[in-house]
Amino acid sequence: MISTSDLVHSIPPYLVDIISSRILGKPVDADALARKLKDGNRLRQILDDLPQELFDILLELYWLEGWAEWDTLARIHRSSLDDFRARLKDLGEQGLVFQAGISGREALIILPGIIPLIRERLDQRGRQAENLSWQESAQPDYWNHVVLINQLQAAPIRCRPGLEPFKKGWMLLNDALGEFMDVGRIYWELVSLGCLCEYSGNVRVRTAPAMQLVMADISRYQTWRLLQSCKPYNGLEFRLLEIFASGCIDRRTVQQALWLELCSDFDTAESAAAETLIDQWLDLGILEQSKDSDRLRLNPAVHRGLVDGSFPQTPQSYVDEVFLQPNMEILVPKDMDPVEHLHIGQVAELKKADIVSIYRITKKSISSAVRNGWTATDIKNLLERISRHALPENVAVTVDGWGTKLPDAELIEGTFLFTDTPTERLPQEVRQVRPGVYLVPQDIKDSIIEQLNKKGIIPDQAPQEDEQDQPEWGRELPLVRHKKTSQVPRQKNGFYPYGLIKPMPYGSKGLDIFEKARKEGRSVLIFYPAKGYGAIQARKIRPFSIYSTGGVPFTEAFCEDSGEGEVFDLSKVRGILDE
Repeated sequence: MISTSDLVHSIPPYLVDIISSRILGKPVDADALARKLKDGNRLRQILDDLPQELFDILLELYWLEGWAEWDTLARIHRSSLDDFRARLKDLGEQGLVFQAGISGREALIILPGIIPLIRERLDQRGRQAENLSWQESAQPDYWNHVVLINQLQAAPIRCRPGLEPFKKGWMLLNDALGEFMDVGRIYWELVSLGCLCEYSGNVRVRTAPAMQLVMADISRYQTWRLLQSCKPYNGLEFRLLEIFASGCIDRRTVQQALWLELCSDFDTAESAAAETLIDQWLDLGILEQSKDSDRLRLNPAVHRGLVDGSFPQTPQSYVDEVFLQPNMEILVPKDMDPVEHLHIGQVAELKKADIVSIYRITKKSISSAVRNGWTATDIKNLLERISRHALPENVAVTVDGWGTKLPDAELIEGTFLFTDTPTERLPQEVRQVRPGVYLVPQDIKDSIIEQLNKKGIIPDQAPQEDEQDQPEWGRELPLVRHKKTSQVPRQKNGFYPYGLIKPMPYGSKGLDIFEKARKEGRSVLIFYPAKGYGAIQARKIRPFSIYSTGGVPFTEAFCEDSGEGEVFDLSKVRGILDE
């Protein structure tokens, strides 16, 4: 970032007297002007006296890291561009906003000395709100993820490479769960988190990452959702941390800062995008709103996670009891501990998801659980632990029977079946190679598996999980501070307080300025190429004749700088000092 001294010394020397007179009321040299513009007491007084609409413009440039291209600001204020220019001119006359050139379309830069004072004011607002009470926002939970995982375990679906379910699979999932959740979003979240994988064309649940997901503090998931929502906008998560560095801030300022960040990178950004993000973050509990005002703050747990990467386990109140019925059905309330809920889905099939979901213990579900490492004793212990009432005797006996008398079978990818099952229970299409080893025809492998399933023989097809047992949360935390890569543009023609010098208007409007000066007998300060070409210089002239030759306008004028009468080509005038 350019310093105040560098900014002032970039003003062309021949303009320092004029500019200092306009800002301070008296001419001074560049060093004195720089010292005055850095005077904190003077700047604080100016800030205190500024109308809110002018302070808002300073705040915009502050959020844009002190400077912005004109095109960015023009997109933001396109519906009220004339008013915006007028306000910038007011700020320029006080030496608070400068432009990098005289065309009126170059980058704008805020007076560097004002930046710490704006930050100080924001910090004061944050401290004033320390004692605010905050609304209890609707916190997300893992119920949607658990139920979808259990649905996939009960009824695996076919998928394309990349885990994209076929149309029939989407229909099955939406018919079962679409009433309660955005199935597509939750499904792809599980994919992104590494909780699902593809095996032999089917979607399979990766047990360890899924279990670790629901064991994670909900603030870890909220932070992940925040980073996911910021992905389309490079650096937005860093800007969010900077916005809430003071603790809390009003919603209007948050929306303004976010929109500015979007507009600085995306030509098509709309203010609605920032508003939508804020609403989304409020719904997820990422942002919290005060009860008696529109002030917002970043959820303290999320803020801590972004800053230092830690997510302490927050105590949660869960229902730990379910209703286990003699007909093998398990009634599971929605606010069940998600870890226990996930365990239920490993030993029973989801039949209906609702406020109270219905699971059913079946021979297939028990067989699958045993294949995945459960024992009949483990299953009964789980059911006894979570059941509100004593475990029905018939349920215990059935689990023992299904869990201890499973025919053993192992299917090796379309080649051999290893089993101690009596030969008469096997499909006729398999051919015995040796006792307990059978060749499975590749072209009817699926048919063989289906026949085995009907006879209570569940081939072990589960893919071997790798050593990764954590969800793939993505970006590593804590965040490393983001810095704007582009630098304040340097202009060989220098910096000028905004609006002090205006570009030469086109056509008759430009001629009218000189005609009016001629009639009033006053001088005009113009920016004109030296000797008609080359470097721009300031010339103070008093017109006494205006004419046109070959369509090119000229003026005969007395030049106060040279003390002589000269002819000036008005088409070469770059700018005019605004009187």
